[in-house]
Amino acid sequence: MPDGAAVATLSEGGQTPQEPSEQSALSPRERVELFRRLFRGRTDTFPIRWHSATSGKSGYAPACSNEWVPGVCEKPRVKCADCENRKFIALSDQVIFERTQWIETERNRREAERRQAILAERASHKRCEIGQGPQRR
Repeated sequence: MPDGAAVATLSEGGQTPQEPSEQSALSPRERVELFRRLFRGRTDTFPIRWHSATSGKSGYAPACSNEWVPGVCEKPRVKCADCENRKFIALSDQVIFERTQWIETERNRREAERRQAILAERASHKRCEIGQGPQRR
């Protein structure tokens, strides 16, 4: 979801925008319940996003508890789809909570970086105004 985007929630048959700060006020239990209501699908596993820096490719793979375990996982020689040792991780409330918590943490980190950039830009303009910054020609 883009930064600052409103989250739509159902309210009296219509859709009312809900600001991200209001959404983050949800308790952990409410956050998990909301996620389960909005996203339905497999419960025996959940997707993990991967990205290859060398090829530039990315995608999703089922979460596996044996991934990269020495002596068990044979990646990259054996693809996950062909692996005989696949052991999917079930979609539990704890998994949902941890993943939504990570999303909230990332959103907060990006917001802090944005604020820092704004403050740095303002400070730069202030230095220019009082003659301490780059000289104009």
